[in-house]
Amino acid sequence: MGATYTAGGTYTLVEPDITLSDAKQTVQLGQYSIRLLSIADDGTTQIRVAQTRRVLSARPGECFVSYEFGREGLQLLSASKTTGTATMKSIGCMRH
Repeated sequence: MGATYTAGGTYTLVEPDITLSDAKQTVQLGQYSIRLLSIADDGTTQIRVAQTRRVLSARPGECFVSYEFGREGLQLLSASKTTGTATMKSIGCMRH
């Protein structure tokens, strides 16, 4: 995990890659818990944010765009329907 600090107490926090699968369907990202819902043949992945019940969708290489994660806060790196595995990268911005 790494952090980049900027003036005013804002920093970017980069988490290690996150893998969700049939065996591990839920993960906690800061204040939000996300659950893997489905992976389509083309890799399009759907997740649900538990706290807001919002369903988000992205293809590999794209970000899950939402209020919770912004435009680039949660990127889908890869997904396979065959293995039931989706790997993501979380990049959060926090203010102190």
